[in-house]
Amino acid sequence: MISLLKKAGAREVHMRVCAPPIAFPCFFGVDMATRWELIAARKTVPEIEEFINADSLGYLSLEGLVKAVALPKDGLCLACLTGDYPIPVQLEMDKLALEALPTEGVHSK
Repeated sequence: MISLLKKAGAREVHMRVCAPPIAFPCFFGVDMATRWELIAARKTVPEIEEFINADSLGYLSLEGLVKAVALPKDGLCLACLTGDYPIPVQLEMDKLALEALPTEGVHSK
């Protein structure tokens, strides 16, 4: 999108994200990317800014998110943002590991 805006004549593009960077997968029911697929797990904010070719990049802070939802921080699961899971999880488990395998004789295309 940033490249398209610049090709259309924008001299600068400043990206703002209404959440903190997601660097960890959710193991509690939210279908999301693996840790390897999450850009914030592998790159710093300046590196992401360069990667997406933005003139600046800003994320909402964790504190800003907690303030915005107006709930106690200890009542929120912030594991995808902090890596601090409320219960032990198997970090390297594939999200499809518990899916049923096709029954014998059924061939997928």
